[in-house]
Amino acid sequence: MSAIHDLIIIGGGAVGIYANQYALKKGMRVLLIEKSDSLGGKLKNLDPRIPLSDVPGADRWTAGQLAETLISQTKKYQPKYVFNERVTGITQKDFIFTINTDKGEHLARSILLTTGRGIFMPKSLAKLSDEEKCKAGILCEIKDDKEVLGKKVVVVGGSQETAGWALQAAAGAKSVLVINWRFIKSYGWLEGNLSVPPNMDILEPYGLLELLGDKKVTGIKVFHVTTGEEKTIDTDIIIMARGYLANLNDLESFGVELKKNGIKVTEDMHTSRPGIFAAGDCVYYPGKERTVEMGSREAATAIDSIEKYLKSVWASFGN
Repeated sequence: MSAIHDLIIIGGGAVGIYANQYALKKGMRVLLIEKSDSLGGKLKNLDPRIPLSDVPGADRWTAGQLAETLISQTKKYQPKYVFNERVTGITQKDFIFTINTDKGEHLARSILLTTGRGIFMPKSLAKLSDEEKCKAGILCEIKDDKEVLGKKVVVVGGSQETAGWALQAAAGAKSVLVINWRFIKSYGWLEGNLSVPPNMDILEPYGLLELLGDKKVTGIKVFHVTTGEEKTIDTDIIIMARGYLANLNDLESFGVELKKNGIKVTEDMHTSRPGIFAAGDCVYYPGKERTVEMGSREAATAIDSIEKYLKSVWASFGN
């Protein structure tokens, strides 16, 4: 029989690593499951050279340095990781969760989801490999200017690098639309006296909700982060400035309630399913901000809540 962990964390980005460290400090038996072959998530895998702007006291750090520091700090607690496994479902019996993956199963008394930002995606697009996604119009970067030539392009993100890609795309694209979550003067990204191209525009504060299309992107659905108003936008190419997003259809199969493009949580980061918690970019609640600092706070809140949950159901943990 597989070992029963106090907690299984699904997702090995910055929030998942921090949550793992905090839970181990409390003496919990923790297993972290990551679908890729390494930890760090978007901090390490998108562009580790990006300077941090949303972590107090770390403005001179790069995203990669923060990821490596978190990983290094956790080593002394002898963490347990499982790589290259994708969670396919979660069942529960007698308060024990069975986490099914494409390679086996793992048992836990509680679960923390830190899977990153998500959107709804048609099955025909979701099953594509990374290379096939690029051909279908889902990009993480512009590798060749010919990819966007004469196309309607949407760029999702709020960083200076996002603006750089938008400007690069505008040089040859038919049109470029930047979708930004936070309500800021987005054109302020453009340093110096750079002018905004006439074929470029910005839609904010909106979040990405859904990809549209069958085997190829034909449009997106977005929502206003305050009012909830939804819009459908035609596009040929979408550039994910924050990396590929989790498929919310998968999260839906976990039996947790979703809200807009995230998992609905309470103030203590509990999902609609008892014993399953969530934190970081994958969650949604009014006023949600997607920053590393906020994700870390949510992770700490979630672990404190999981500690209370384990004591209430099992009386103790770590034994």
